[in-house]
This record gives sequence, C-alpha cells and structure tokens, in this order.
Amino acid sequence: MSLPTNKAPKESEAAQPAANRAPASILLIGAFALLIFWGMAYLDAHGGGFDHRVYSPYKDFSELDEAQSVDPIEALRKKGAATFAKYCAICHQPTGLGLPGQFPPLAGSDWVNEKDPIRLMTLVMNGLQGPVMVSGQPFNNSGMLAWKTQLNDEEVAAVLTFIRGNKAWGNNAGPVTPEQTKAVREKTASHDANFTADELLKIPLNAPAPAATPAAPSK
Repeated sequence: MSLPTNKAPKESEAAQPAANRAPASILLIGAFALLIFWGMAYLDAHGGGFDHRVYSPYKDFSELDEAQSVDPIEALRKKGAATFAKYCAICHQPTGLGLPGQFPPLAGSDWVNEKDPIRLMTLVMNGLQGPVMVSGQPFNNSGMLAWKTQLNDEEVAAVLTFIRGNKAWGNNAGPVTPEQTKAVREKTASHDANFTADELLKIPLNAPAPAATPAAPSK
C-alpha cells in the first residue's frame, strides 16, 4: 500500500507567521523624509551650533553675546582699543612705551594719568608741537597730528578711556566721555595751530566729574 504524497500541514506549522514583503507606502516614506528634514532644520535654527552656551532664540554665541547687557565704560574702552591699534600704535607702540626721544610713552605717563583729562583731550584733538617733558623725560616733538578732523567725539573719548584705564600699562585714571570731548572741541575750535606744551600746561585743571555715564558706543 502506497503512502499519500500530500499531507495536510500540522496545526503548529500552519500557525507560523509568514514574511510580508509588500513594498512600503510612498506616503509613509515621504512623511518620514519630511520628519528628518524638519528635525535638521530645527536643530540648525535652535541648536546654537551645538554650543552649550547658546539657547533659544539665539542662533549662535556671537548673537547671544551681542544681546547681553554691556557695561558702557567697558564697551567704550573696547572700542578705544581698536582705535588705538589703528591710529596710535604706530608711534606710541602697541605696548604704549613709545620710542625714546621721539614718541612719548603713554604707559605710566603723568599727562595720561592727570585726574582732569582736559589737557590730554586738547592735546589729542589739536596736536602738539615742540619739546615736552613726559614723566621727567624730555622729548623733542616734531609734531603730533591733530586728530579732531579724523576722530569724532566718541572715538576720542573711547581711545582716551582705553589709554587712561589701561592697568597693564600702569595707568589708573578715570574714563572720558563724549560730552567732555565735545566741550573741548567747541572750546578750541578757533585754535588752528598745534598746541605747545607750555600752552597746554596753562590750561587750568578742575577735575570735574564726568558729565554723564557714557552710553554704549555705536557700531
């Protein structure tokens, strides 16, 4: 007697799951792609370049730093440092030490550290001609430029605030405000020639308090 060639599958075998290889829906793939794109866009807009210091709504640290409250005197000093590097360092040197016999030092200078900055403001805006004594050392000044035509009131105040408050140079004088430089500019407007040291020393020192706390400088 021959055995049957086809047997009915056992119940356990029939219950086994079968693989379904039907293709994924196009709509599902599209939705997944859009989700990835949205996630990348969100991280790009809110991740702050993955800098832990950055938080929403700021995109990067520079934007965050710019939005923070700033000490107006420190902001003025920072602007003055850039102004000094651009216009003053070539003669007075980046160290503020000047060149012996030619360009007077600003570091530790008695002119710089006077409580009342009026002589220093007058000197910077109107220039200096002839010999001058700086911290007991003679300098035969062939002519310092008058900067009033190139620097505005805020720039003059900024560079003098930087120089006078530069503790690394041994200076510890107070800041200068744009209001103070404006007053000096107006007072000396009719003085066309450079000042001499003798003329500057005749300017009385009153050491008034600054007219106002300087506003954060414009950019």
